[in-house]
This record gives sequence, C-alpha cells and structure tokens, in this order.
Amino acid sequence: MPATIIKTFPVSVIFSKALKIISAVIAILFLLFWIMDFGRYTSVGVDSDSRHGPYVKQRYYRTPWIGDGSFWIGTGQYSFKDYPHYKLKPFDWGGRFFQRSRLIAPRSVWNHIGFWRYRILPMPSAHPELMPRESWLAIPGWRPVLVFSFFTFFRSQKKLS
Repeated sequence: MPATIIKTFPVSVIFSKALKIISAVIAILFLLFWIMDFGRYTSVGVDSDSRHGPYVKQRYYRTPWIGDGSFWIGTGQYSFKDYPHYKLKPFDWGGRFFQRSRLIAPRSVWNHIGFWRYRILPMPSAHPELMPRESWLAIPGWRPVLVFSFFTFFRSQKKLS
C-alpha cells in the first residue's frame, strides 16, 4: 500500500499569502473609493458618547473622502447639555455615502495636490473641554492605493530552499 504524502507549508508562507490577500482587498477598496470620490462625499467611522456631569460629550473618528480626490482621517468632539431621555451610545457606527461634496477652499499648493492638515481648536473659555474641536490629516487618494498595491504585487518573495 503506497504511503500518503502530506505537504506542509511553513507558517511564513501562509502568513505572506494572507498578507497579500488582505492588502489586495484593501487596495481595491481604496481604489474604488478614490474613483468614486470625485464630486461625492463619503464618510465611514465610529461615534462614542459619554456623560461628563450635566453634559454629554460626543466623540467621532472618521475616514471621509470629501470629493476632491484626497483621503482624510481624523477625529472630533462636541458637547451638549444632557437631557433626561437621552440614551448614551458608547459605540455607534457612522457613515454617509455618495452625498454632495463638501469641498474646503485650498489655502496652499500642498492643498491643491491633496495634502491637508486641518484643525479646529477650542476657544478660550471657562469650560474648554466643552468646546468643539476637530483634527484632520489628508493625503492624495492614490497614495493608499499605491502602498497596498506594493504589498500585494511588488513585494519581493524569499526563495524557499
């Protein structure tokens, strides 16, 4: 009776193939969002509520494509007076898809090619923790496509001996 041959793969090969598949999926998603971004606003992220005394603080973490071909990532928060029937949402998915674009007027050459650093800081007040604040960073939308495509297609493989 012939012996059965079982072929095993090293963990590094399995990990490398899984990394390539994940990178390919992410690259395709970024490519689709980048192509559909021009002229449309799409945003995905997470919202979080918490009570701070008589106030509710809402935080949000987003990755929006605002309609100019750039990929944004950022966070913000604002507070409002708590009311009796408000239900806190400690974790809530947030998203808006294919709405009218929300373009910001470019202020520099870097903004015209897709690089942004945008912040809204709280005004001096007696309660600065209650003031709205935002912080955003943006890069041209083709950059994440290029990075994840590199991991998928152009990463050199080790020769197995």
